[in-house]
Amino acid sequence: NIKADIVILINDVPLVLIKGKNPTREEVDWINAYKQIKRYEEEAPKLFKYVQFSIATDGIKHIISLMHLTRRTRIF
Repeated sequence: NIKADIVILINDVPLVLIKGKNPTREEVDWINAYKQIKRYEEEAPKLFKYVQFSIATDGIKHIISLMHLTRRTRIF
C-alpha cells in the first residue's frame, strides 16, 4: 500500500513525493519516512519513473533524495 503524504504533479506527472512523520512521536522520525519511500520505490516502480526527488521529514529534520544523490539538511 502506497500512502504518500504529498505528491506534487506537474501536467499530471508525479515529480515530487513527500512523506512525513509526526514530530511529537519520539518513536518515529525522518528515517522511518525515508525507509517507507525506499519501500515504495521497490513496490511501485511505475510511480517513481518520473519522480525527480523525494523528501522524508519529521517536521524538524528532513532528507532530500535527488536521483541517486542524497543530502541531509535541517528545516529552519
